[in-house]
Amino acid sequence: MVVYWLIATVKSTLLVENSRFLVNLYNPGLWDLLLRIATAVAILGVCFVIQRRMTSTQAENSRLDKELASLEYLLEAADYPIVELDQQLRIKSLSKAAASLVGVKGGELDYQYVVPALFYSEDHDEIKALLEDTRTETESRVFRLKVRRLQPCYAVLNFSKEVADGKITRQLLFINDVSESKAKLDTAEKRAAEMRAQAASHPLPIAVFDLKHLRFANEAMHSLLNIPEGDISYERLVELLKSACGGCETLVAAIAQTLQEKAGQKADAVLHTGGQLRHVRVNLRPYGHEESGVLMWFEDITELAGKDDEIRRLEQEVDILRKNELELRSEFEEHNEKCSTERSRLLDELSSEQHQAARLREELNTANQQTADLKQQLDSLAAENHQLKEEVSRLQEDNTALANSVAQLEYQWDELKLPIMLIDEEGRLIRVNPEARSLLGLREDTLLRSYLFRDEQQQRLASLLAGLSGETQREPVELEFYCNGHQITVNCHGIKLRKPEGQFLILGYDITTLKQAQAELAMTLDNNRFELEDVLNEVEIERERMNAILAGISDGIVITDMYNRVIKMNPAAEDMLGIRLSQALERPVHFIIRNPEIIGHIQQTVREKLFNHQFDIDVLDPDSQSPMTLSCSTTVIHDRNLYDQGVIIQLRKA
Repeated sequence: MVVYWLIATVKSTLLVENSRFLVNLYNPGLWDLLLRIATAVAILGVCFVIQRRMTSTQAENSRLDKELASLEYLLEAADYPIVELDQQLRIKSLSKAAASLVGVKGGELDYQYVVPALFYSEDHDEIKALLEDTRTETESRVFRLKVRRLQPCYAVLNFSKEVADGKITRQLLFINDVSESKAKLDTAEKRAAEMRAQAASHPLPIAVFDLKHLRFANEAMHSLLNIPEGDISYERLVELLKSACGGCETLVAAIAQTLQEKAGQKADAVLHTGGQLRHVRVNLRPYGHEESGVLMWFEDITELAGKDDEIRRLEQEVDILRKNELELRSEFEEHNEKCSTERSRLLDELSSEQHQAARLREELNTANQQTADLKQQLDSLAAENHQLKEEVSRLQEDNTALANSVAQLEYQWDELKLPIMLIDEEGRLIRVNPEARSLLGLREDTLLRSYLFRDEQQQRLASLLAGLSGETQREPVELEFYCNGHQITVNCHGIKLRKPEGQFLILGYDITTLKQAQAELAMTLDNNRFELEDVLNEVEIERERMNAILAGISDGIVITDMYNRVIKMNPAAEDMLGIRLSQALERPVHFIIRNPEIIGHIQQTVREKLFNHQFDIDVLDPDSQSPMTLSCSTTVIHDRNLYDQGVIIQLRKA
């Protein structure tokens, strides 16, 4: 304003004659003064407006600088991978999370074209189109990133764009790592494909459908309903069901109810396949979440339907028998009257015979006296035979111990001639060995109680199964079987298996001959003591037979007592360990198997009551004095009272 005032003064001095500079400066005249004042006020107003606008612009710039600083801090400190791009789609900056994801350092990718820098060539065109799209909201897509690690990296991309005049000035690229989710999805799809393949080859007819079309049907369903290839509508599937089975209205109603109530249904139908009628049970289950679908499979119940017909026939026979009940009742009353008359006659005869009974009672007292005398003689004979009975008892215990040892060995060697049965909790035979088939006539997939001789034996079997289903691990039982017109007595031991659960192993040996010998021995012991020699000979033969079995086994067998002392060895073990039984008898087991680990495995076998506990140990070969590896298997031995008696060690060169 001062400069304007000076310029106006100079102008007036030059334009007006006889005017002076000072007069024009302080007293230019009214009009000129008003003009100057107006111009000065206008200049002041314009300056005021400019000053306000400059202040506002500075405040806006300060706010934008703060927002830019906060955005840069957000990009730097965010845990989410973020990439800032400029107008030419070059990388302007990367957050720490994004740099850590792709495996680069601070400014390694600055101002590089983002498409080839972060993505593989097969996705370049699609990613470039998404980046150049001016829409602020775009669909999220999954792409594979270039990262510096061994596993592939898949990420979901989201975009935030600043658009001005139809052009993108700046945009943010948000990266969400979904590698683990994609790997799980691939695994789930692979698992679904495997399950679909299993369902396709399953023997039961299986199909999945909804109200629009048939989604899936395996080969059995195609064969059963003659389903043609290609897409099949729901109406066509219903027509095929109606043409293949009778009573299809019930089945169609069950399908509709399943779709409506979202609950499983069952329906029975009759199929016409191959000129034959098959009774089937159709199982329906809701399938899927977003769309209502139905899972359908067929179960063949033809045999069950035949049994129902048999039951109806028996019910008709019962009705006929009830009709004849009145006739039988009248015949019974007539017979009852005859019996009353006969009873009166018999009472008369009874009174006459009571007198004879009194006379016979006196004779009985005399006979009792004679019996007492004979009993005294029998007691004297029993005292004389007491020592012999103890010897027999000892031999029987030895025989029981040998039988238990044979039962344990038979689990490993199928050629031992002892019956072995694998059953479930219901007593159904799952597997039997050849000896059980030939000796007892047992067959798989049948109930064991159907082979037992009496109801008492079936109760024993039920008690054995109940005990093994509980906490009992081993339990002995004596069962009598009936096979080919003969009664066979078997001394069995039930063993509860750890795996699979719910199954038991029954080991037994035929004691029919022993039972018969015991019965005959009890009857003739007082008359003939020499028959005991036959029993002793049989026990000795059984012992020799056991020795022959051990001698014929190619693997080394070592038997120890509870104090880890050697009590038995077969020739294979003697050759394998380079020592004779006469040298090793009653010596510790580590004297012949020179490896300290053997004691720990034996203690574990006894402590955990293991059967067929397998492990490997290293010893010196007695022939070449070089190291050799032995594959060992240990089994605990029980007596007839289920007390631990020792351990069987099986040795085999690895």
